[in-house]
Amino acid sequence: MPSFRGPGRSRNRAGVVPTACPKGGFKTKSCTKPRTFDEYYSDIYGERWPTLRAAMMEGPRKVALWNRFSQVPFEEATRGLSRVDPNSLIQAFQPPQKTNSAEASSMADRGIHVNNEETLREEEVLAAASSDPLHQNGIIAKPPIDAFGIKAYYLLDYASAHVVEQLQVGAFDTVLDMCAAPGGKSIAIAQFLSPDGALTCNETRADRCARLRRNLQEHVPVNYVPWRTTQRDAQTWYDPQTFSRVLVDAPCSSERHLLQQSGGLPLSCREWSEETTVQLAALQRVLLQRAIETCCVGGRIVYSTCSISPLENDGVVGEALQRARCKVRIVKTSSSVTAAAESSVTPSTTANGAGESDASCAGACVSPTPTVLGEATAYGRLLLPDTCHGWGPMFFCVLEKMAEHKCMASTSSEDEDAASVDD
Repeated sequence: MPSFRGPGRSRNRAGVVPTACPKGGFKTKSCTKPRTFDEYYSDIYGERWPTLRAAMMEGPRKVALWNRFSQVPFEEATRGLSRVDPNSLIQAFQPPQKTNSAEASSMADRGIHVNNEETLREEEVLAAASSDPLHQNGIIAKPPIDAFGIKAYYLLDYASAHVVEQLQVGAFDTVLDMCAAPGGKSIAIAQFLSPDGALTCNETRADRCARLRRNLQEHVPVNYVPWRTTQRDAQTWYDPQTFSRVLVDAPCSSERHLLQQSGGLPLSCREWSEETTVQLAALQRVLLQRAIETCCVGGRIVYSTCSISPLENDGVVGEALQRARCKVRIVKTSSSVTAAAESSVTPSTTANGAGESDASCAGACVSPTPTVLGEATAYGRLLLPDTCHGWGPMFFCVLEKMAEHKCMASTSSEDEDAASVDD
């Protein structure tokens, strides 16, 4: 997601800047001098900041999201690649990674232990794959295209695919991707939908909407999944109780993108400022409120950003919960993430032809406990590249709409309890 310079809350006359509360919402703190980018995030992440900053300076690790609608044979498309998480419903593949002694030592320092036999097998696989001309130096080749112009996979950050899994999309769901461009998450959502489902992908800017439409046309045939693109202002979106699943991948500070654009040099106040973060948080809160309103009762909303700012993550969720007219609960993902196997269309792992899938395989082929990445926050999870294999940053929060209106007689403490129910 690109950085966004939209209207929002501004500094008041006393020079007071809103910041994120530990449990969400906004509070104010006196600020005599605006902090620089590094000062701001050093205050948040402390001694971890130099390591996290260095990880964000590295190029993002892309994975190949298998496209079940392509007629390119599965074995041909994924040759030389390995499954990222065999327990996940998301079929994402990456070049085999070699774990050297330095990396193993670093992982051990973080409490991650590598089995020597597993490492040896990885090295053997890497040696066997090194002769494959498709994927060189850990970079995945461009996807092959079938006779109908449908690409075999889409390249994206695995953190994005992981966010889509939290939606738990079923075959017959009506899904809204509120801020959809460039389309990677929309393509991932489509993998779980049937012709009886529906996908609406929204993007305000004309150029980004055109790119979104092009990516969908290259990956998702409309006769297999009905999809449409819209170009509406999501801040004024009003379609109450229309969608069973809503994804809000909100515009954010995109700190990793900013760092890589700067080439590691200190960011100027024109490139980043605390004021921009405050403005973005105000915009994001409005988008999340609109998403909650447009979701059906019993439906699921996933809010996500690629920001590392607590103000744009838990701060937005906390503020939206306080202002929401609907009764909403937070779905904790610290345990397991399981999909509705009976209703989901599970992407086939064999070359069965375009649009073909094996729904009966969902329960048998997928472990009930896929890996949940990232670290817990007040309301969701945060995937950071220094601890998530270079993926991210990505924050996500899962919400479930319980009722269209809050009970007027309920106390604030009851509302807080309702907003923190484990999955």
